Amino acid sequence: MADVITKPSRVPYASSSEEDAKDAETIEAIEADLPRIRAEAKEAAQRFESGVVRHLCKTGLLNLSRIVSVLVAARVAKRLSLDEMSQATGVPLVSLTDLEAGTLEGPTLLILQRYADVVGLKLDITAVPIAESGIEGASR
Repeated sequence: MADVITKPSRVPYASSSEEDAKDAETIEAIEADLPRIRAEAKEAAQRFESGVVRHLCKTGLLNLSRIVSVLVAARVAKRLSLDEMSQATGVPLVSLTDLEAGTLEGPTLLILQRYADVVGLKLDITAVPIAESGIEGASR
């Protein structure tokens, strides 16, 4: 006859007030640090996205000047000033000025998307295999 294996029962864990106090301190410290952590994560994501845009422009997979030209034409057609665009997008005026001048180093897709939204355009970026991109000299 086979031995019967029983599942061990769990012993309820009773925490001490000292452990509860340490847990509360840890939670408080984490909650206090969350704004800094979130800000650092957001900044890192923006740096990464900016680097991706720069890379796509360098390789010719993204024609940023053409996108910006269309966005600027739409802004002018809507008779929106750069000050109004800055207020509507939440993007600093100097960044928008540099974007339109072509001197903004690696604008993020978020900036382009906000700009497009305000002027009533949809920013549509599609990823296709390089062979289908039609870009001469593009390689992996």
